[in-house]
Amino acid sequence: MPNHDELAALRRRPGRVVHRVRFALGLALGATALSTALATGACRSEQPAREGIATEKLLVTKVAAAPALSEPLPRANADRAVTWGEAYFVRARRPELEWVGQFEGRLERRTGLVELVRTATDAPRFGFDADFLEADVPTAAWLCPRMALGRAVSTSDCADRLRRTVATESTLLAYVPCWQSDCPIAELLAGVVHGATVPALSEVRIVALDERPIVLAWSHWSRSREWTGQSLVVMRLAPPLERAGEISLSETDARDPAGVVYWLGRLEIRADGLRVTGRRSVRDRISNRELSGTDVDERFGLGADGKLEKR
Repeated sequence: MPNHDELAALRRRPGRVVHRVRFALGLALGATALSTALATGACRSEQPAREGIATEKLLVTKVAAAPALSEPLPRANADRAVTWGEAYFVRARRPELEWVGQFEGRLERRTGLVELVRTATDAPRFGFDADFLEADVPTAAWLCPRMALGRAVSTSDCADRLRRTVATESTLLAYVPCWQSDCPIAELLAGVVHGATVPALSEVRIVALDERPIVLAWSHWSRSREWTGQSLVVMRLAPPLERAGEISLSETDARDPAGVVYWLGRLEIRADGLRVTGRRSVRDRISNRELSGTDVDERFGLGADGKLEKR
């Protein structure tokens, strides 16, 4: 993993051609600027830029999802993925390597291996040049002092761990994963940083839902020592940017002496919406024998009012 000096060296490397980033995902969404403030939690801030925005050249994923590897090997499993808009530093390139493997049920071929890191604290992953373009992205040093960091994250922690995602041609999302109750996430639009928080935020993705770009945020929660889980927070990228709804992805509830409730869902991001499948069961505390259970198959989309709804 790169240290501060290595990241500084990466930032100084000359770029190739700087492209204008556009939201595509195979849909004709147009180039409408999405102007709004994020409303995912009680803590909000709006910080206008009083000077020019400092940027650096990073690789940005230009497709909905593409294969990524844990090891730079020709037949390595694509056990990771890079997704739309994620911004990466380049550590090294191996243009001679040709990779063949399965990704999302398809046989894929790639050349032009690139070693990538999102932050100084992330393990590297290996992607391929064809799935990226180079873009000017606002720096962590510029963004962090303008975000609503709260008590969970210091400015120096933010600089080390900030992840950036280009949501549309005019909107950037930036967030810091953390296990505290309030993790900072921000939207940069027209020189203004709109800050908010999401509880125990681990990951953010931009996807198309009903032909509209939306934000998916993975949030972990703990209501007590015996009751924990994970939710998918869905946020609309449409004026005003707001929370559209929440989907339960996992839950363990051991409050009842008669049995423990288990739920682990599998999320599919589909062209016609979001699908969650799995089994919710109650199991004996001692033997782990299933006492009762229900198969779950739920589909979600956006309603006419922009809120998340079951279908």
